[in-house]
This record gives sequence, structure tokens and C-alpha cells, in this order.
Amino acid sequence: MQAVKAELFNSLSAIPKIAIALSGGGDSMALLRMLLEERAPASIIALTVDHRLRETSTAETVQVAAWCKHLGVNHVSLNWQHEKITSGIQAKARKARYDLMAAWCTENQVPLLLTAHTMDDQAETVAMRQSRTTSPKSLSAIWPETQWNGIRIVRPFLHHQRDDLRNYLKSIDQAWIDDPSNTDERFERIRIRNLKPDSKLAELATVSQEQIRVSAAEAKRWCDEHLKFDTLGIATLARIEFSSLSDLAKDSIIQKLCLNSTELAERQRLSRWIENVETGRRTLGGMIFALRKKTIVVAREPKRISPTPTNLAANTPIIWDQRFRITSEIASTVVAAIYVKPLLKNNNFSALAQESLPVVMANNKVLAVPFTLIHPAIKFELSFK
Repeated sequence: MQAVKAELFNSLSAIPKIAIALSGGGDSMALLRMLLEERAPASIIALTVDHRLRETSTAETVQVAAWCKHLGVNHVSLNWQHEKITSGIQAKARKARYDLMAAWCTENQVPLLLTAHTMDDQAETVAMRQSRTTSPKSLSAIWPETQWNGIRIVRPFLHHQRDDLRNYLKSIDQAWIDDPSNTDERFERIRIRNLKPDSKLAELATVSQEQIRVSAAEAKRWCDEHLKFDTLGIATLARIEFSSLSDLAKDSIIQKLCLNSTELAERQRLSRWIENVETGRRTLGGMIFALRKKTIVVAREPKRISPTPTNLAANTPIIWDQRFRITSEIASTVVAAIYVKPLLKNNNFSALAQESLPVVMANNKVLAVPFTLIHPAIKFELSFK
């Protein structure tokens, strides 16, 4: 395990304080004990999420806290408050776990969270996804480093097997907890795990991740050269040049253009539509994609803008609809132009463009609209270029 330790500690040595996700399972206990061989206990915070989905979960959290106390490590228990869950249990628990840990890290100014996912976890994830898709985006599975709500998540064990970590724990006489849900075949992952997927499947994830990195670089180069935004934030793409890109690069660009989160299958359908239709309109991720013979025009979908007015305090900038940075020297409110009737039209812009603009108002009077009605005390800037 010396190579594991060297890899782990070399990447973390400059970070003064880190958190780890500590369930008490063998993988996370191995992560904690390896950290303690090189780092002071005071530099580590162990976070345990009590999902309260099993009768024994709180007792297990207490046991983990006791182990941490014995080792001199600060332990924090985070409780998931929820109603009874009858479907999608593992996915909902995963999201809650990361939400709770990331929120704690943000509040306590801890920039890094370690998790103990292994090569076995990676192989299981790939096996699950292979049954549904061949897309590199899906088969990339668990990434060695990601972010969750602004917190850096690092997974140092992805190239190391579960059995090796347990052998390490046995060698130092460290106990761990076997989660009873790991034998519950109601869950797809457990059914796959019992089939003992070849650990070499994890290599497919590594290959897919590299494909995605290459396509992301391709997409960035293309966007730098070809993707143009006008003063209203409307994007125009050259269709012929866009069609020449790889499928992964196209997907990256479509994802970049969507204001709201989208599913891979939805983006793939849109990409096929762009390839096969001469002209027309479709919506995705809060945006309208309008096909013209030589271009693709992408604009905000006005009906997806919240109708609720946004308060704008004097001299306090806001980001409106994730698109405009607005500053006013006078207190006012901001609404979408589509919800203000009647509104002076500007014939220089399409109705679609103007309806997606912000309107600054006070006392039911329109004060300013970008490029249509200028006010000396109000400033608009695009915030997403």
C-alpha cells in the first residue's frame, strides 16, 4: 500500500485542513488511517451522514465517532431529515449526503472533501451503465476529481481494489462496519456487485474520461473561434462548422448553451434534430434553438423566466436570470419584459429577444430596458459570456 499512500499524500500535502466522508465502512476507514500516518489528526475532519434509513444507522454513527475520538480526529455527524422514502432511495441518499457534507465544508471553510470510492466501485458503475448506454459521458462513471456546490471532491482510491484496503486494515488491527444494505438485492448496484464484474471495466471509465477531456478542449477551441454572442446575449453558431465537430464536442457546446441542467438523452435528441432538420425551433434547458439555413440561433426561452419580481436595492448589483448583471442607483424591482404589458417595442430586435430582457421598474413605472429605454442611474451587463 506504500504507492497508494505516496499518491494520496503528495497531492494533499499543501492543504492545511481537509474533510473526509467517513461511513465506517472498510474503504473509508482505510482512507482515514492512511491519512493519519502522514497528517496530524487536527488537520482532518471526519464527516458521517446518518441517513436514518436503517434502525442501526445511528448506532453505527456513534461507533464511528468513538473510533475517531480514540484516534484524536474531530468527528461531525450530519443528520438527513426526510419523510419516508419509497423509491430512488440510493440516488436520493447520495444527493443528500453530498449536499450535507458540502454545506458543512462551505460553512466551515474547508475546501476539500475526500471520498473512498475504489476500483471496484468504478467497475460496478460502468457495468450498471453499460446495460443502458455506450455513451462515453455515461461510461466515464466516477471521476477522480469533481466539485459539489463549490467544494472540491477528490477520490484517491479509484485505481485501488477493495480487498487491498481491507487487508491493510487487518494488518493494523482496525475494525470496520459492514453496511447491511450491501447485501440487499433490491438495489441494482448490489445485484451487479454479486455478479463480481471484472475490475478491468474500470479502465473503460478512464478511457471515456480521456475522450471527454479531449472533446472538451475541442469544444473550447471551437467556441473561442466561432461562438458569438450579441449585445442581448443571443448566440449564433455556424451550422456547417458545428456539424463538423465530434459528437462529444457538440454535446459540450449544447450543454454550455443551456441555462438549466439537461439530461444527456435530451441533448442527443437535440443534436440529431439539428443535423436532420433544415429550419425550425426546439427548446431545451430554458433556451430556444432556432435553425436557419446557415446558422443556429440560441436565445432565452421567455416563458421559462420566473414571473416573480426581483428586488434591486440601491447600488447593490444583482445577477438576473443568470444572464444580466444589473446595478441601479435607486431602489427598484426587475421583471421579464414578457410580463410587462404594454411595453415599448424596439424594432431593431426580434420579439423573442426583447421578451427575454429584464425591465427595471419603480412604482409601476418602467425605468429602463437594455438598449430600448436607457436610464442614467441603471446599468445592464451580460454576466455569462
